[in-house]
Amino acid sequence: AQVCALSAVLARDSGWSSKADDLQSLALYVAALAHDMGHFGRNNLFCTKLEHPAALIWNDLSALENMHSALCFAVMRGDADILHTLPYIDQVRLRKAVIRFILSTDIKDHHSSLARLDARIKAGYFMQAGENAFAEDVEIKYEEDVLLAGETLIKTGDIGHGLMPWTAHREWSYRVSAEFFGQGDEERNLGLPISPLCDRTAKTNMAGSQAFFIDVFSSAVMEAILGFIQPDADVEKLKSYLENGQTNKEMWKTEVHLDPLTLDGKMLEDHFGPSDTEPRLPYVFDRGEFAMMQTKTPQENLRELVDQDRFQSYMSLQMSTRSNKGVTRNTH
Repeated sequence: AQVCALSAVLARDSGWSSKADDLQSLALYVAALAHDMGHFGRNNLFCTKLEHPAALIWNDLSALENMHSALCFAVMRGDADILHTLPYIDQVRLRKAVIRFILSTDIKDHHSSLARLDARIKAGYFMQAGENAFAEDVEIKYEEDVLLAGETLIKTGDIGHGLMPWTAHREWSYRVSAEFFGQGDEERNLGLPISPLCDRTAKTNMAGSQAFFIDVFSSAVMEAILGFIQPDADVEKLKSYLENGQTNKEMWKTEVHLDPLTLDGKMLEDHFGPSDTEPRLPYVFDRGEFAMMQTKTPQENLRELVDQDRFQSYMSLQMSTRSNKGVTRNTH
């Protein structure tokens, strides 16, 4: 939820939202919510070394990110299919954008993606459509520009905790470290080489490693966003994130670090409190009442939203489309 919230705020404050259409904005939010769907606390390198099913299915190429995007659409079935009322061409366009955004969160592509963005911005007319009639290719590049900028927004939402206020950044840093050390412990038990940053027995310089992360990753993506801000952008708000990053680097110098040898879920709970075990919903949710509700098909839900004549027209169109597809398959 934090990744989605930060991505949405950055989309607004950078002016990206004024350039993106509704489908592109929806794709960003869906991707941000689902970008770590099904994550099990291990990274792509671990999956490759262990020959995890995700690595085998996606040939060691962004295995986790491919899994997250696949799960995102796998759960959108039946009553959970929030896209079924969209025209088919819009569903395809949105699906492509969601997959692209989620895949862009693979940290190994960090530097190459920023280089692509920088090259495109320097080429001129970035995210400009119909405003420069003499540039014939501007309209063609416009959607690519919006999606390229959107990749940077979700990447910042994903790795931008270094630019958050100290309290939030500190907790995230320890939680990530505990996850890494947990992976290292498992690799050690399995006789696998321990991945970088995952060996709790190695000499750990928390201040140095966090300063490196803030400068090379968190601040880098925020500076990239400042490179494509629009006239309606809140520049001061965006720059305040960079100031947070510098403050956090100084705070680490005086931090009494938690012991990496014993850093685990119990220690995290002692310092930051227990994790939420119940979903947070923006309304009162009566589980007992919900259990007695009868599920409805998408067609039944649609019937309640539109009048009967429009519903019959919709169903006739669906049946006609399926029939035509069947004829096409039979003739080849």
